[in-house]
Amino acid sequence: MNQQRVNEIIGFVFLAIGILVFISLVTYDSGDLRLFASTANVRMHNFVGIFGAYLAAGIFFLMGKSGFIISALCLIWAINKFTAHEAPKLYIKISGTIVLFLALSSLLSLLFNATNASRMTAGGISGMLLSGLLQRYFGTVGAYIIVTTLFLLSILLATEALIIPFTSAFLSKAGEIISGIRSGAPKIAGPKIDKFIKKQKPLINVGRPQKIAQESLDAKAARRQAQKEQDEGRSAAAVSAPDIKIGIFNQPKPDKKTKEAAQVKKPVKSESRNAGEYQLPSTDL
Repeated sequence: MNQQRVNEIIGFVFLAIGILVFISLVTYDSGDLRLFASTANVRMHNFVGIFGAYLAAGIFFLMGKSGFIISALCLIWAINKFTAHEAPKLYIKISGTIVLFLALSSLLSLLFNATNASRMTAGGISGMLLSGLLQRYFGTVGAYIIVTTLFLLSILLATEALIIPFTSAFLSKAGEIISGIRSGAPKIAGPKIDKFIKKQKPLINVGRPQKIAQESLDAKAARRQAQKEQDEGRSAAAVSAPDIKIGIFNQPKPDKKTKEAAQVKKPVKSESRNAGEYQLPSTDL
């Protein structure tokens, strides 16, 4: 049997253990055990049965809510086996896992420190004792610093994950999303979606008002050019045409005697006519 087949088998075992632990913790009911109740439940509430009830009770007593990290670790180890990732030595992984359990349970006990019952529920007996010891000798701030440092270091040892590249990748991705939201045009990934978007016609022609404004400006410029050419043509015609003056020639002014003679009226001849006679008018005007 080759190494790849062995890694796949171990990966499936880790995956099954993680699923069993998770279901046991989620469906845990203290009434299933006579250890915590005078009369146990007639029907078992834990989906993994009596084994799951005792397993969940032990995990919650030792680690509290931080026991869910066991399922996460099993899932990570299974993925590493499926991908044939080179694992560190066994004692390094075991020590890192133990430190991770203690650091996470202590951190939860520090966060939920309202009462001893809440500290016990969050971090279990190990978290409550270790966090109390750290607070006694290093204070609350010092305890937070020590526990956080141990938690990060234990992740490196237990999961073989690199925190700095993961954190930098996460921050860069978050920065891209935030910049896309601020610009109002988030980038849509996928070649099919991009191709579909390119084929679609915009519902609103954004460039239409600019085009109309440009056409109106061009029309105004053409009218101004035509008016300018027309004015130049009129001025050229005015220069080339002969200067024709229409006026009244100076006539000699009549003297005083001529005016008096013109003013003298000729006497009108009156002839006697009888009644009933008709005579043609005289042609002497």
